[in-house]
Amino acid sequence: MFEQFYGLTSLPFLIMPDARFYFDSSGHSRALAHLTYGLAQGDGFIVITGEIGAGKTTLIDHLLGQLDPDNYVAVRIATTQLSPTALLRMITAAFDIPSRPGDKAGMLRQLCEFFERKRESGTRILLIIDEAQNLPLPTLEELRMLSNLAMDSRTPLQTCLVGQPQFRNIIMSAKAEQLRQRICTSYHLDVLREDEIGAYVRHRLCVSSWKGDPSFDEDAFPALYAHTSGVPRRINSLCSRLLLHAFLNESHSIRAADVTEVADEWQAEHRTPGAGVVSPVAISDPKRNRLAKITGRLDSFEVRLAGQEDRLNRALKIMEHCLHVR
Repeated sequence: MFEQFYGLTSLPFLIMPDARFYFDSSGHSRALAHLTYGLAQGDGFIVITGEIGAGKTTLIDHLLGQLDPDNYVAVRIATTQLSPTALLRMITAAFDIPSRPGDKAGMLRQLCEFFERKRESGTRILLIIDEAQNLPLPTLEELRMLSNLAMDSRTPLQTCLVGQPQFRNIIMSAKAEQLRQRICTSYHLDVLREDEIGAYVRHRLCVSSWKGDPSFDEDAFPALYAHTSGVPRRINSLCSRLLLHAFLNESHSIRAADVTEVADEWQAEHRTPGAGVVSPVAISDPKRNRLAKITGRLDSFEVRLAGQEDRLNRALKIMEHCLHVR
């Protein structure tokens, strides 16, 4: 709704990663430099870590968009708690190599033949393992062994491991010593700085053909940082709600007060029902406690429902107006 009202060609703050919206922040720029350096080495492992919602997937999508498909075969696997054999099966499937279930030796042989064909054609192979913090150590060791299938003293396969911050603890453990020695470069992607928030928001709006409507007051950006801690995914969620809030109010400017109002509503929706000070009655009478919680939830629901009903009525009026204009 609001993209038409503000003349946008797409939704600028979707939660799902989209390489079109890649923002070259100081952190993302350094992470991309490490990725480029690692690929230039043509050997070993590249490790990228970052907080949830920091933009790791968008970064990788941006990198893949820069690779020449004539020079690279690149695949990406999102992992869970995979056994070594299960991971090999996923890798062969990602490279469109048929394999028999449970035949580990056969899969390794087929991968060797695949690597040899790509080496002869001058094509490089890049395997990206996402959510690497979920991999058990034996599976990580299988990846290391896979990288040892060297030909002419060159590793046929280069692997990029992407994970959450706890993955750094895994690779720093004593049991991961051999893998750690094979890492050619690593980088931890941090969140956006406060002075980057305004540029980030405007960048995503401009990708969606923003012409300055709605406008963002400068004081809105420190407020955005305060409520999101600079995490891009949180910024996207809050800004999407801000645009809807402005649309429902037929507003063409977003101020710090708007950010605070919407952020408070957002946090209230995710707050645990019944959270707060526990009364002595609640402790001594479980049945009364449950009844109080149910009553509190109903009250909260009625308040939110009343607010949503008011917004819906305003939205319907705006839509009617838009239809008459057309």
